[in-house]
Amino acid sequence: MENTVHIMLEEALQHLDKAIPSDLKENLKKPSFRKDLLKKVGRTAFLDADTLKFPIKDMDGKYVCQLIYAAYLRAKVNIGRPNRINGIPDSYYQSIANKAKILFKSNKCDEAMQIHLSEGDDIDYTSFFEFFDLSTITDKELFNYVENY
Repeated sequence: MENTVHIMLEEALQHLDKAIPSDLKENLKKPSFRKDLLKKVGRTAFLDADTLKFPIKDMDGKYVCQLIYAAYLRAKVNIGRPNRINGIPDSYYQSIANKAKILFKSNKCDEAMQIHLSEGDDIDYTSFFEFFDLSTITDKELFNYVENY
């Protein structure tokens, strides 16, 4: 079962990765871009503006559903994560996940984002990931993949 969960999560994350505009995805890897984003858009560009983590808006100040959901996933994956080196408590990640979920719903992102599991079988991201408790995943490669956003 855990193997199936990993395969399905990886597939969904690949779809999410492709859905984030490539120029934005590349720019967000640069600390200088994140600083510019903060200056131009303000603190609402991030779910944690103090550390420039969990970006959720583009340079035009528009919410990007894929970034909101990536923030949600990163937070959920870190809740209860064994051997977390950074010492950040689960409550921090739960707070980020809660904020992302509210933004996801208030921006109607579930309507804009669909996972295509097979032909004629679509499901929205929120429903798909509610099937799984991401906090029980121990695959280090999956953590590394998710942490890049």
